[in-house]
Amino acid sequence: MSNEEKEKTNPPRVPQTRGSRYGGAPGSATLAAGDKLATAVQRRGKSERERLENVTEKSLRIGTANVGTMNKRYGEVAEMLRRRKIDFCCLQETRWKGEHSRTEGGYKFFWKGCKEGTAGVGMMVAEKWVKNVVEVKRVNERILVVRVRVGKGILNLISAYAPQVGRKMEEKEEFYIALGKVLLDMEEKEMMVLGGDLNGHVGEDIDGFEGAHGGKGFGSRNEEGEMILEFALAHGLRVMNTCFEKEVAKKVTYESGECKTVVDYVLVRQRDKNVVQDVKVIRNEPCIPQHKLMVCKIFPKEKEKGKKTVFVSKCKIWKLKVVETQKEYEKKVYDREEKRDRNDEDVEAVWKELKGCLLEAAEEICGSTKGPPRHKESWWWDDECSKAVDEKRRLYGIWQESKNGNDEEKAKEDKSAYTKAKNDARRVIGKAKETERSRWVEELETQDAKGKEKVFKMAKILVEKNKDVVGGGCIKDEKGKIVVEEERVRDVWAAYYEKLLNEEFDWNRNELSDADAVSGPLEEISMQEVRSAIHKMKSDKSSGPTGVAAEMLKASGESGVRWMTDLLNAVIN
Repeated sequence: MSNEEKEKTNPPRVPQTRGSRYGGAPGSATLAAGDKLATAVQRRGKSERERLENVTEKSLRIGTANVGTMNKRYGEVAEMLRRRKIDFCCLQETRWKGEHSRTEGGYKFFWKGCKEGTAGVGMMVAEKWVKNVVEVKRVNERILVVRVRVGKGILNLISAYAPQVGRKMEEKEEFYIALGKVLLDMEEKEMMVLGGDLNGHVGEDIDGFEGAHGGKGFGSRNEEGEMILEFALAHGLRVMNTCFEKEVAKKVTYESGECKTVVDYVLVRQRDKNVVQDVKVIRNEPCIPQHKLMVCKIFPKEKEKGKKTVFVSKCKIWKLKVVETQKEYEKKVYDREEKRDRNDEDVEAVWKELKGCLLEAAEEICGSTKGPPRHKESWWWDDECSKAVDEKRRLYGIWQESKNGNDEEKAKEDKSAYTKAKNDARRVIGKAKETERSRWVEELETQDAKGKEKVFKMAKILVEKNKDVVGGGCIKDEKGKIVVEEERVRDVWAAYYEKLLNEEFDWNRNELSDADAVSGPLEEISMQEVRSAIHKMKSDKSSGPTGVAAEMLKASGESGVRWMTDLLNAVIN
């Protein structure tokens, strides 16, 4: 039977999702509902890439996954999240020691581990959201919180990893006590999404947990599952992956042999349940072979229009550190200083001529930047890595299908092919990393001074990028509450400086005593004083609204000192 005949005999299935303008036709729709059915047919015609691009413009995609380990998997995990258009992803069992952050592969990874290198949690944040991170709380190796500014509000993302079945009950209770304290510290009006491996089975039915359970779970409930539901009820949370009708394959989050269970969950406040439009499980990702990636799609209540970043060209004043460039700049200033009218005592005229000379000479000799900084770390992932991982993922999917069938011989052959592809991908990725390292070493060894300078530049960029909070856009007001609206942020700053500049300390004007006025001729400022002051000025600082930087004054030589001395004496006179 041809594809056209199949489409005629088998009408398209209406998606069983919650009714909304984003979720397609509701579950109650029938073939008689022509408009809704047409919408469903049209959506099925879109490719996966087009659908994801359309969805991510309006929604946030938050993932959670137990990765088993991040050792030698970072590249594949980052590639998976980038391909799946994930904005934030809660990761468990990362097994990285210590605590820090790392920016690579289009994501910033915050993690918290322990000395033994077991357990560990982390959070992957897409680059477009990195500057919106306002706070990172690393509670312990099982709980990590990242607070992000989304629109006009704050989104709290929690990555949690509960103790496994078989661990002491006291350890599990301590985990939920610590997690409860984290929730109590959050402001009630802020949105919260908790994603993690909670190592419990909440079961298929509600059975007395109406507020926390959605009635569309999987399997039977165990003691750890009851702890999850009791915790959710106590803190007003709802387990969202029990609220959507899904086939079994899109519910199961852990699969090993014949064992299929749900241990990974997404929880939100009960009042925010309507913000969550879908929760589903994505299979066949070989970088997390046992656990599955769970994706939660939410539409924030308060959105903020994206602002286009406008590039502002800057003078390349760092070139003035080169001796030849500095001499050329000093000569330009000397020529202009010789031609000026030294008898002019008008402050504005002297300053305007000095500023114009410094800026024009710097622009002519040093030039200006033509785009944003391009000194970024190299991402070793190349086309060969992508091809090797794609082949590995394809064979993994084939093996999973044959494993669920009845042909054991074919399953063994498919597993063998997948294992070979996995080893090949590992070799290709290792080779790509080693090639990038060798290129770096060779570049540093051959360039001598320039190579060292590049090392310092890269180190400076990496240190800056790997800080937990690198952006702005929010501030705390007098009551300690975070303000994110642009107008209110300006008001807070205005009130702060109003108090800072006008109320230095408490004092009583009536207690001030009278004193004789002191007057006399003012001493002129000498060139030696100006020369000493310019020498003490710090380099690599912002130039301010005038555009004149300390490097310009230092490179101007004696002509600049003489010109600056005349300006200061004109101000005094």
